[in-house]
Amino acid sequence: MSNGLSTRPVGKVRLYACGGGGINLGKEYIEKGHSADIADLQVAFIDTSDSNLDDRLVDNCWLFKDLDGSGKIRNSNDKVIAKAVPDILRKFAPGDLNIVIFTASGGTGSVVGPLILKQLLEDGHSAIGVVTGSHESIKTAENTIGTMKTLDAIARMTDKPVIIHFGMNEVDVPRSEVDLEAHLIIRAMTVLCSRRNHGLDTADITSFLKFNKSTDVGACLARLHVAGDIEEFEEAVKDPIAAAYLKRNQDDPQPSVFVPYSCDGFMPPIVQATTSYFFGIENRSFGEVIKQLDGLKKEMDMQRTTRAQNVSFLSGDEEVSDTGLLF
Repeated sequence: MSNGLSTRPVGKVRLYACGGGGINLGKEYIEKGHSADIADLQVAFIDTSDSNLDDRLVDNCWLFKDLDGSGKIRNSNDKVIAKAVPDILRKFAPGDLNIVIFTASGGTGSVVGPLILKQLLEDGHSAIGVVTGSHESIKTAENTIGTMKTLDAIARMTDKPVIIHFGMNEVDVPRSEVDLEAHLIIRAMTVLCSRRNHGLDTADITSFLKFNKSTDVGACLARLHVAGDIEEFEEAVKDPIAAAYLKRNQDDPQPSVFVPYSCDGFMPPIVQATTSYFFGIENRSFGEVIKQLDGLKKEMDMQRTTRAQNVSFLSGDEEVSDTGLLF
């Protein structure tokens, strides 16, 4: 009886697309079908509004009854959302790996996403976040800061690593470019977790993601990078905590960085990837993100201070009728 790759159950990845931004990214995977060289990807869409949904998504969505969005106010529906999270996970069962997609700047995704991620980690599942921030207004900047602090708090509360890919929408960077980075992470993780790779098993990937168990680094908010080029990887991942190398061919080189934990394997011949994938987890680059967000906070405080005070046409001695009319 053969116990080779062809008879091994294929890996399962659950994608939780949360809020408008998460749904718009997750739509890309609803009709992709399944390829033999990647994990079976199953998508669930969660939102307080149906404005980002279409007919294709109906069978795979969770909508909150009697709600129609959060209007970018994060605490407007937080209690209702928190109560529903266990039911959401019962309806859309977690996979071997779970990817939670959301924007940090909105009102729904920035609440649903972190709460689902928290529950998955507390329940012992392997999970990562794909998170996008923005600062086109004071409110979206405030939300981005609050969401990042929330993720940091979840790592401390659960004593489990909260690993996210983080991208920031900038005025001078096309949103499509930020989205492409998010899609790279998702595609690469479906290859990594396919259970079709030689020399790389589920326990290896678990040790990579749960680095507080495989290294002496404690649980913290950490950042996930994926690169198809060694130089690109070494430039992006400074002082890595953990790494996983998935090579296109067995003899391909891999990064020479010294890492507290690393694992490696190579793809089977059937895989359609055109390059190797190098995965790295670190938290050093969050220092730059914190500086950027601190700068945004100072700018917001300055705007509040210098903004013109409310002006009024009314003087103190004018009488207003019951109907609000003045004559």
